[in-house]
Amino acid sequence: MPREEMKRPLIRGRGAGSRPLEASASDPGTPVVGVLGTGDFSRSLTGRLVASGYQVVVGSRSPKRSLTLFPEEAEVMSQMEAASQADLVFVALFPEHYSTLAGLRQVLAGKVLVDVSNGVQVNLGRTSHAEQLAAMFPDSHVVKGFNTVSAWALQTGPRDGNRQILLCGDSADAKEAVSQLCRCLGFVPVDAGLLAVRALDLEHLPLRLFPAWRVPLLSTLALFTLFYLYNFLRDVLHPFVASGNTRPFSKMPVETVNTTLPAVALVTLALVYAPGSLAAVMQLSRGTKYTRFPGWLDRWLGRRKQLGLCSFACAVLHAVYSLCLPMRRSARYKMLNDAFKQ
Repeated sequence: MPREEMKRPLIRGRGAGSRPLEASASDPGTPVVGVLGTGDFSRSLTGRLVASGYQVVVGSRSPKRSLTLFPEEAEVMSQMEAASQADLVFVALFPEHYSTLAGLRQVLAGKVLVDVSNGVQVNLGRTSHAEQLAAMFPDSHVVKGFNTVSAWALQTGPRDGNRQILLCGDSADAKEAVSQLCRCLGFVPVDAGLLAVRALDLEHLPLRLFPAWRVPLLSTLALFTLFYLYNFLRDVLHPFVASGNTRPFSKMPVETVNTTLPAVALVTLALVYAPGSLAAVMQLSRGTKYTRFPGWLDRWLGRRKQLGLCSFACAVLHAVYSLCLPMRRSARYKMLNDAFKQ
């Protein structure tokens, strides 16, 4: 999207200088986009669509009451009228209200429906909302997408955070239509697969805290456990078994941990640079950089930032522990000195 368009205000007041819907389209071939719903997400989405040059019709159960909530270029009308005029429709309703759209089945036949809903809790046993919508509208093409984008990101534009929008659906043409719209809005569409396979995962994605951190954190924890056990066997258990000395057990909470942290930091840092080297070797062996990497390498490359931060955290903890060790020894010597004087 051009930078000047990103700076255009999204919400304008309705006044005497308001323009009709037809004047808001930058290209006569631009499809008419419908938005069913009048919530915060609907308003932000409508504003971004209008700023990107799309003709937008908003379907509301109370058009007159919702008129002032949307940009002047968007036309607010009944849900039936909006569904009839739109070529691509965003269903921005709560899933429990999908049943109110049953009367639109005929006018939505053959059109692309974009489901933007999310679940309220992770439930792997239920059917996804997108699949429920597809069952209600068997003659329409349902695409799951835009559920990982906040209303704030739509208002401000994709300048901060992740620009990717995950899409899944059973129709390649429908996903391509939504992908083209994503690009016009300044986002990067990513095909996540079929509706039955990925829709539920996409709905659960916003409910998972730091989903990309799971593997890096588990890897760091596994490395720490491995190196800690090795240092425990070498510095604590072996002296105890060999000579019966129990003093090394006092090393476990501080010194053994401090010996483990730099090893974990270095290995984790190596894991940050290893996938880049493997990717370079793979590109050189193939003679091109335009072929996709294997799935495991692609996921590894995508987690380098998290691995790097884990490595940095281990290094910081090592520095803190190293500063604590002299203080611990000093306190111990002071205590022994006071006991000797007494």
